[in-house]
Amino acid sequence: MEAKKVLEVREIKLAILESFPPQLSITATGIVPTQGWKNAELIPYIYIQPPIDGIYEFDFVAEPPKGIVAPALASIKANFRLETIPNLRGVKVYASSNSQIALLEASGKERTICVKGVLTDEGVECQTLRAADGELYTLVGNLKEFKIGDEVYVAGTVAEFSFCLQGITIVVNWISKSAPKCSLAVGV
Repeated sequence: MEAKKVLEVREIKLAILESFPPQLSITATGIVPTQGWKNAELIPYIYIQPPIDGIYEFDFVAEPPKGIVAPALASIKANFRLETIPNLRGVKVYASSNSQIALLEASGKERTICVKGVLTDEGVECQTLRAADGELYTLVGNLKEFKIGDEVYVAGTVAEFSFCLQGITIVVNWISKSAPKCSLAVGV
């Protein structure tokens, strides 16, 4: 039988699992209109690029019962493990009558940095930048026309979690060959 969205999302719980790379456990609890719904699951949206806002979306679905069933609200639960976490801030789960967002609790203020360095081919999963002090950064986001070997300035926020597997990951807000006209420069 074809899965359908559940009636309502009631609660979303997030937990970061102790693994490498980090994984996120997502548990959604919801309501269905009758007893007998089964095989509940969270179906992730497919992204060509990671969501800019860091909110990953899911449909909360289950298989309805066959035949005639008396209406009586029932609880249902689904789990999902997100294997990679690029720029993850939280998740949004959709049901047929509502949606809910659950955000990861920030461990502190978002840290914005500006770094000068050379784009390198050292990245396992992401483009890398080697700073003048030798620090390795991985970059997520739009790098415009820049390529390996270019000396650039990058400004962005440090990602708390990343699928890049190495270095400090910067979610790129701005990239240029010339220095930024701002006072947020750290590591320049």
